[in-house]
Amino acid sequence: QRENEIGLGGGQGPIFWSPDGKKLCYYSKVDLLYDRPLEISIKDINGNEVKRIPIGDSCIYLLDWHPDGNKFLCRKGYIASSGYVYITGIFSFEIKDNTISNMIQLGDPEAYGIGEDAIYSPDGRITYLKSDGVYIYGSDGRNPRKIINERFSSLLGWSRDGTLLSMLTLDNRLCILNIDDGTKFLVSGYFNEWSTGWMPSPLSPDNSKIAYWGGNSLYVSNLDGTGKIKIATAEGTISPPSWSPDGKRIVYGVKDSIYIANADGSNITYLHPGNSPKWSP
Repeated sequence: QRENEIGLGGGQGPIFWSPDGKKLCYYSKVDLLYDRPLEISIKDINGNEVKRIPIGDSCIYLLDWHPDGNKFLCRKGYIASSGYVYITGIFSFEIKDNTISNMIQLGDPEAYGIGEDAIYSPDGRITYLKSDGVYIYGSDGRNPRKIINERFSSLLGWSRDGTLLSMLTLDNRLCILNIDDGTKFLVSGYFNEWSTGWMPSPLSPDNSKIAYWGGNSLYVSNLDGTGKIKIATAEGTISPPSWSPDGKRIVYGVKDSIYIANADGSNITYLHPGNSPKWSP
């Protein structure tokens, strides 16, 4: 493997890959008192700074990066006089000339609920999780269409061809939904704190397998949970695994160490200190 260490200059996670795999986005300044990002930075994979964007007085927490590389989804809020951060909704925005612009709120501004989530589909449409189901909006945040009339805990990710959507149920089961015919696969397990587009999708690139962790073990199985293979067992938390683009390998974190393994569980190799790895697109 070739290692290229990129300094983040005191920045904090999460770290987002650009859709083309050539840039990284992260919070380069954070208000630790309120756990509030103050600045967003974008660097290329050689560590060269591309953009540095001040956030201002708002509270903005990134959710996902648009496939065209120019827009983002975020949760946005404010710090009340009590010192608490109040989230007012989910928004899309663009970055122009190192400035946040075209901030558009999604959904009903008067009806935002705790637990709402949003990610982009591979073709740039917005997938919006609300209290009464899951919707797909146009890339401009308009013309919503409900695709499933059920409540879920969070959105995990799309398959690369845009046919399968993975979500987390309220009882911590993995749900794979076929958008075309409505088929659902439910896999039991414990999928702690998976959330939004910055986390790896559990789906393999060819849509035939899922990688997930349950308890203290990492597994690969068919979409319906059959054919389960235990990849690794470890004391402590195993971070959500990430598939290689060719679907042959998986990278994952155990405590503060990153490992790589073949998808059949063979050839487990220690890579580097760290956690929560995600393969570039």
